[in-house]
Amino acid sequence: MRTMTRHPARGLAASLLLIFAAAAFGQDEAGAGGGDGMLTGWHIVRPGENLIRITTKYLGSPARWRENWKLNPEIKNPHVIAPGTRLRILLDFELAPPVARLKEVSGQVEERPVPIPWNDAQAEDLLVEKDGLRTYKDSSTELEFRDGSNLVLSEESLVFLRTSERSVTGPKKRSVEIVEGQAEVQALEPGAPRTDIEILVGTAKATATQSEDGLAQARARKAADGAAQVMVYEGASEVEAGGESVEVPKGMGTAVPENARPSPPEKLLPPPAPLEPAAASEWPFGNPWFSWQPVPEARAHTVEICADPGCGQLVRRAAEVRDARWRPEPLPEGDLYWRVTAVAPSGLDGYPSEAVPFKILFSGTDTLPPTGELSVSGESVTRDGVTYYEAGASIEASMTDGESGIESWTVEVDGRQLDESELAGPWATGEHTARVVGVDRAGNRGASDSIRFQVDADGPAVELRTGGSELVAEKLGVGSIPEQWCKRRKRWVKRYTRPTSGEWPVWTLIAAGSTETPMTDDYDPEEILRPGQRTDLRVDVAGDDPGVLLLAAGRLDVGPSAVTVEDGGDVSFCRPAGPGGPGYAKNAILWVGATDAGSGKVVSLSIDTESRDAADPGAAAEIHLVVETEDVLGNRRRVELPFRPLKTTD
Repeated sequence: MRTMTRHPARGLAASLLLIFAAAAFGQDEAGAGGGDGMLTGWHIVRPGENLIRITTKYLGSPARWRENWKLNPEIKNPHVIAPGTRLRILLDFELAPPVARLKEVSGQVEERPVPIPWNDAQAEDLLVEKDGLRTYKDSSTELEFRDGSNLVLSEESLVFLRTSERSVTGPKKRSVEIVEGQAEVQALEPGAPRTDIEILVGTAKATATQSEDGLAQARARKAADGAAQVMVYEGASEVEAGGESVEVPKGMGTAVPENARPSPPEKLLPPPAPLEPAAASEWPFGNPWFSWQPVPEARAHTVEICADPGCGQLVRRAAEVRDARWRPEPLPEGDLYWRVTAVAPSGLDGYPSEAVPFKILFSGTDTLPPTGELSVSGESVTRDGVTYYEAGASIEASMTDGESGIESWTVEVDGRQLDESELAGPWATGEHTARVVGVDRAGNRGASDSIRFQVDADGPAVELRTGGSELVAEKLGVGSIPEQWCKRRKRWVKRYTRPTSGEWPVWTLIAAGSTETPMTDDYDPEEILRPGQRTDLRVDVAGDDPGVLLLAAGRLDVGPSAVTVEDGGDVSFCRPAGPGGPGYAKNAILWVGATDAGSGKVVSLSIDTESRDAADPGAAAEIHLVVETEDVLGNRRRVELPFRPLKTTD
């Protein structure tokens, strides 16, 4: 014999739903009636009973015992039947003693037809006074009575039928003792027959009554600590305990500690709003997540999954759920319903939500997380094994799940979730880490492997250097200045006018181009040298390492870079021969170049001089050197260098 298992940690050791429907108890579907259309049920034979006594019990007369024998041809001797035998018999509720019939049995349900021990219950079994009924986890059963009342037991419930009273003038009364669990009374169709139900819960007695229009819905529970709790959703209830009684109107509830008086009624919480599974949704796996909009005042929530809208056929139940989501063990295939109820800090249930229909297409589980892939596309260049992308590079991502499908996904870059509009950049210069994360319809979370990508979003930096002949030799790729170049100095001097005191410095373009520019003895310097006074200079240079050499006449400071180009004395191209040999005057040369720390590929450099009026009206115009650079990824930089020229002296 199985023993009833208690679960005190759940706060509710068992569940019992008592439902009084408005419909009358009529004949069952095919196979439930007798030969003349009478209602039938299955009777468990008790010690000392035979077919004649059983017929008298349910029909008020032994006259039709032979008809019952025909319904049970396996019985050899109708006068001697072993206790515990299950017989189909004719039933007349008007003549029979108070009796209930099991309408539905789901999962593991046991009955105790006194004095027969506990045994497995089956649909259409008949129970009478003193008989007991209990269910185990994820199991339920439904009792029905002639007066239209139903009794539904949920998982881990225990109930005994007690004396039923009949009154000629007043309403009928039935008494049910809840040993563990809860009971719910319902009469939700206007005009239902008046039926007051008395429920015994520990030391409390609750009587649920219908309203004037026949509506009633109330729940009574025996909590784990032995206290009784009564909640009224329609109609009213009177609760008696400790020598006092309290009226509990619609929308209110009361708690009765064991051996104490009822507490003042309190308002019941509203129903939570179910979110997922949504109504009429279909799920290709058996363990979806259930979520709802919680009631803020609730201590916890109770979730029920059933095979019918009234939750008479329980499939799963979870009490004391603290979060606003819950995931059950795999559910069976088929059409199901679910509802959720808020539980107040006092332990009273609020209004249950409407039952939401949904469908399980496959009872298997989905425990595998989704997988993701992502890549970076756009203009790029690789240097020293590192690929540099443009600032406008795009992230392309995808998320797949072969079981339940994707619920939602997003891309994370540097730990921040991005909107779809941000996937095309622009990105800041530097290294970035990206991954795609998502959730499938079963609530499994997954992520792709992280990828790293380098972005070059800055234009090339401007390089400024000063020097003499050594700088020219370095940038033009020679060890010294060719002698014949110096022999042409007279021609240069004619084309070049040295500024005198009070004049602004003069810039002369020596060379423009890559450092690979040759400087050989037979190279005509006029091809790369443009001597002469240049008050307006515009140079555009292309190449991987572009730069410009300028000959400075005079002395000036190059703005914030603090680069000073000084007049070395003889500012003509070559010095006369002497100690040290031919060469440029020291610090008479300015190199303007460009370097790129990212892609390393500078494709162009432009230099433009601009004359601007000084802030002081009496001063000469200022000269600004404007440098613009661009790398292979299209990044540009503009640097404006205001000169603070110093007048030269003779």
